[in-house]
Amino acid sequence: MNDLRSPSVAIEIKLMVPAYLASAPYIGLAKYADIPFEQFENPMEMSAFMPSSQMSEEERTALEGGGPEADRCCELLAIAEQVKADGLVTSQDLLIQARYSLYQFHRIRIIPLEEFADVVEVCAHGHGLYWSAKLPNQELSVDTCYLWTNPKNRRLCEWWNNQGNISNKQLGELLRGAFFNRYPFILYARDMVRFFELQRDFQWRRESQFRFAIPLGYHVNTLYFFLWGMLEQLTLIAKYKMNLKIDDEKCGIKSQLFWNQIRPHAENLEQFVNSNPIKDWINLMADMRHLAAHGGIPMPTYYVEDTEESTKSDEEILVLVKEEYADFYMDLPPELMQQLEPSLINQWRLQNMQIISEGVVFIERKGRRYMRNTVVSIDYDIERLNAVLDAFLVTLFRKSIPPSNLDAAHYSSPKY
Repeated sequence: MNDLRSPSVAIEIKLMVPAYLASAPYIGLAKYADIPFEQFENPMEMSAFMPSSQMSEEERTALEGGGPEADRCCELLAIAEQVKADGLVTSQDLLIQARYSLYQFHRIRIIPLEEFADVVEVCAHGHGLYWSAKLPNQELSVDTCYLWTNPKNRRLCEWWNNQGNISNKQLGELLRGAFFNRYPFILYARDMVRFFELQRDFQWRRESQFRFAIPLGYHVNTLYFFLWGMLEQLTLIAKYKMNLKIDDEKCGIKSQLFWNQIRPHAENLEQFVNSNPIKDWINLMADMRHLAAHGGIPMPTYYVEDTEESTKSDEEILVLVKEEYADFYMDLPPELMQQLEPSLINQWRLQNMQIISEGVVFIERKGRRYMRNTVVSIDYDIERLNAVLDAFLVTLFRKSIPPSNLDAAHYSSPKY
């Protein structure tokens, strides 16, 4: 990661290693790998970590159960809380198994060791440096980064390049646009969601302020627009590859006319798309796209519950607000502060609610009402997209795809 310090706008990743909790071989490995880190030998003065009562009983019991592993994990969690760390990089199974609860109820991000490189890349990309852990000394731009360093995107582009001249120009352009434009757009939006998630959490740990809603919501909606567009584009690719007699505007992943046309040529593909979890996932993506395009834009927000503090009356909260913002009341005109009071009261109330989940959108469509954590789900959604993408490509181009070139065999699905 030292090469991240060389650009004119440098990115510094600060790692803290509590040496007293690590064995000598691991400390030696970190030094050998030339990873910059701050090593401290003695325990900090800090409060003990107490697992939230809202965590599952199994997870809470495992952390409170005592023993060397549990004690080490709780010590690491206490350090993360004390220094307001952006993440806790670990290979401890106990922490990894409880990662979502620890994030939800303690805002501690558990980063398995194999995911650390991705987090560093997200930090770099969010600041406009297109650095790759796989090619650390390469000069990359946003135009080449994903095409060259993302394994899936690179395989798709290499496969397209090996096709030679595709006689059907419309088919060739649809494939080129899907692999060289749309898929990198999805990957870029994904990194920006992850980046602003980190920024939001950084702000909350220090000031308990809700920040970065606009950029986070913008990139979430952008991702789902392009993701849904990829599903639709696959059906156009199928049309031109199989010479289906159907208008472009009638094609679509949920178009019965399209599936009626393609069924005689690719019945197994239809079975795959209509099997779960793929079918349910496509319906979710349809809801997200419909809301973003036609309804209230689905902005990731917090799902909260009232506490004793948050249910205080406006009059009671105003007394506390005036104490907290005493300097503002002294320096600013009284009429201005009076105008600001409703928003300050509302902000205080929100800050004293219990956060149950964050990054969620509330969806109501066709008689269904539910909420979904779109921020946490984006990598799952891209995995599902990859499964559908592979199913289409293997079905349509099986004679020109080497067995190892795409990922279709990794998914539990009918044979194509």
